[in-house]
Amino acid sequence: MHTLNEYSTLSTAMNALRDKGFKDEFEYKDGHLVSGDRQYSSDQLSIVEHHRFEGVSDPGDMSVLYAIEAKDGTKGQLVDGYGTYAEQDLASFIKQIELQEPGAVLDGSTPTDGNDVRPGK
Repeated sequence: MHTLNEYSTLSTAMNALRDKGFKDEFEYKDGHLVSGDRQYSSDQLSIVEHHRFEGVSDPGDMSVLYAIEAKDGTKGQLVDGYGTYAEQDLASFIKQIELQEPGAVLDGSTPTDGNDVRPGK
């Protein structure tokens, strides 16, 4: 799992994830992630990696890009706001998704400090 942001822009990260096979775009609707005509509950998904972006001039540009894989093999991306800009229903959903690597964290800290940026963790 990538815990440090290795990309300078959101679009660069999204393109790199597409190159890694994360081609679908997930959208949160009615308690599920949706891609095309497929919908997934949190227990059907895992977070493979993430990348956090902080707007230099506009705090509203704070976002997190998640690379997510479904149990059926679908790989896609999901973008959410970060911190106070996060969408609350989506934030609740994300905190239920399993991290692919046990003990991994999503904010660049070490696994032993218990610091996990999934909302409510």
